[in-house]
Amino acid sequence: MPKLTQLRRETGEVEIPTAGDDPLRITYRKAFVSPALSKRLSNADDLPSTDQLAILADLVKAAVVSWNLTDEDDEPMPVSAASIDALDAGSLQVIATAIQESMRPDPTNGTDSSPISSATERSEPVPIGTRS
Repeated sequence: MPKLTQLRRETGEVEIPTAGDDPLRITYRKAFVSPALSKRLSNADDLPSTDQLAILADLVKAAVVSWNLTDEDDEPMPVSAASIDALDAGSLQVIATAIQESMRPDPTNGTDSSPISSATERSEPVPIGTRS
């Protein structure tokens, strides 16, 4: 019989273009939206923007397993609550959107968008950064 932990291990990958040479590569957990998070997401439009940002950060915290993000000194940033809380709102939105888009079914074969989904249709790179 399948175990809950097995479902939680299924991951996907997404690449997000950045202003630098390398894209942001993220491995995310496919089964990351709990009923509690789903309820918070469904009510987010009625909340103040600070609460919406906290929900978005919680979504990214629940989803991201690994990434190649580094700080200003080129040191790897751990996937942690502190690192995710240090991201600016735009970066959180870009990451959450890329994950959600990569999970959408591919109409040509009924599976996820691709093994590694890329946001290449954007006309310009998206800067990823931390709050100042």
